[in-house]
Parts: sequence; C-alpha cells; structure tokens
Amino acid sequence: MDWQGALEKVRISKLKEMVAKNLKKSKLAEKLSENSRGHHSFHVLVAGPMKRDLIMTEGMKDLCKISWGKILKIEDRKMRIANLIVEYQPLFKEKKWFLGKPIKRKIFWFKSILPKLRVGDILSFHWDLALEKLRKRDLENLKKYTQLSIEIANYLKK
Repeated sequence: MDWQGALEKVRISKLKEMVAKNLKKSKLAEKLSENSRGHHSFHVLVAGPMKRDLIMTEGMKDLCKISWGKILKIEDRKMRIANLIVEYQPLFKEKKWFLGKPIKRKIFWFKSILPKLRVGDILSFHWDLALEKLRKRDLENLKKYTQLSIEIANYLKK
C-alpha cells in the first residue's frame, strides 16, 4: 500500500476532528496547520499519548517514534532473536525538537517476523524492535513525515 498517498489524502478537517473527538484535544485541533499529517510521529510529538496521565519523556518519545537505521553488525545470528547494532539519529529536545547526530544502538531482531537482513541494510524500528527493511522511497517518506511532525511540534510549542 502506498501509505504516503494515503496520508496526503486525509483532509486536515478530518485530522482535526479525530484529534478533537478521539483524543479529546480540541484546543490542539484548532491550532493544527494545513500541512499536519496523521503519521505515527505526529501522534508521538504533537498529539501525545492516548492515556492522559501518561507522561512521555524525551527518551520515551525517541523509543516510540518509528526510527530508521543502518545495520552495522549482527550479533547472535544463529539465535531466533538476534541483536542488531544500528546507526540512527536519536530524537532530542533542547529549546526545540531535532534529530541528533548518528549514534549506535542495539535493537532486537525477531527473524520469524523479518527473515532476511544483512549488514548495510536500512530498516525501521520501534521500541527497539526491528520492523521492516526499507526501500529508498520508504526511507525518504519516513524521514519526510518525521521531520514534518518535528516542525509542527516546534511550531505549536512557540
């Protein structure tokens, strides 16, 4: 499925309605810009958690956003659950949200979910779990919508 095309087809009025009704954040809905998109990073950085009393720390937001990274090393290759050492850009907040300089991170790889990976592959991951090997277009879209959500979050926090 072309999820980029699907994201672009959602009217801002529908996204605002969802934020106001389902997330019960009508003040936020009123402030959303026309370029807002209902990507997972939008939920992490802009809309916030569904459970009102859950406080998402900066580190939790980095874990929760869909990240991407290049596989540098595969550990425990013969096990059903292996470790991957990836290079990725962590999410930080100083005065504004931004993606930091690339660092190494260990994530889990369930081979039954994602059977064929090699050093050098680019993949997505969420909460330290490898999700999908990314094609060039997938990577570009993930970067685009993540950056868009960062920009919206920074704009709304002015």
